[in-house]
Amino acid sequence: MYKIDNDKMLNYFQSNEEIKFFDDCCDILFEDETKVEFYTMEENKPDSEFIKLLTDSDVLKVYINTKSVNLIESACKKILEINKLELTEICLPDIDLQIIDIIRKYFSISDICNCEWGIYALLSNEKLPPLNIPHNVEIAVASYEQIELIKNFDNDEWEFLPKRLNNIRQSDLLILLYKNNSLAGYLDAVRHYKNYYNIRNIFVHENFRGNNFGSLMTIYYANYCINNGFIPHYGAAMSKHSENAAIKSGFEETKHYYFFSIQKEVIS
Repeated sequence: MYKIDNDKMLNYFQSNEEIKFFDDCCDILFEDETKVEFYTMEENKPDSEFIKLLTDSDVLKVYINTKSVNLIESACKKILEINKLELTEICLPDIDLQIIDIIRKYFSISDICNCEWGIYALLSNEKLPPLNIPHNVEIAVASYEQIELIKNFDNDEWEFLPKRLNNIRQSDLLILLYKNNSLAGYLDAVRHYKNYYNIRNIFVHENFRGNNFGSLMTIYYANYCINNGFIPHYGAAMSKHSENAAIKSGFEETKHYYFFSIQKEVIS
């Protein structure tokens, strides 16, 4: 197993279906308190089959993006070298019993769970549904006056959007949806990687749910990005409603991990 320079992995990701590696690119470029390392089987050769070690404070997350027995076993030995961490999680793209059996040779495992969220991206603009806005609905990018008004709204009622607006950047994208002149929901997106926008939050007020407004705002968001030279990325769907909004809007799942914890003690 060979550690690959992050810049080389970034160049590889950006040259090979970059949108599918969006989160990996961000992990490399925006390291703050986290540390990310990539490993492949061949020296100085970035590859789509890799192990990613992401260290955040006292937590190590190991993303296994390979079925190579040698690479997985090498990763297990690498984890054993890191004995100062309190918690280690393994992340798999699917429940592969062969991979789990390999890991059990080195560790005891617990708490296997299917992550409730997947990561979604618009892989083809042709899959974007038409934008059909009902006659009693208005949807548009927020104006300065609207932003100033929303700052006075109740934070709990609007999922802390008013508080976030105190630190809004010029590059941030806030889309508002009104029904019969009443604010019904919003889509909040950020641009911190190249010309990609990534959704931070989609929220529909409880008084207006059940009208597919989440999907409507997502389709509007995607059209806005495409028409203005940006690439719309959905990101993590944090609920079933969010997942449905992504799928109905033409976005496709690019990653979906299963997680489990491991204990440091080797099974004898």
